[in-house]
Amino acid sequence: MKIDLFWNAASFQEMEPDVVSNYLTIVNESAKAIFYSRQWKARRRP
Repeated sequence: MKIDLFWNAASFQEMEPDVVSNYLTIVNESAKAIFYSRQWKARRRP
């Protein structure tokens, strides 16, 4: 199965590294063209 778009927004940091690796393997094997990932480096509170 091929996917057109894989979207991940600020959830990889909540997962164990091996789980993230599995997700990225699936995306690499399945995505036709677009991969978008938005991850936060830090959270600031005013």
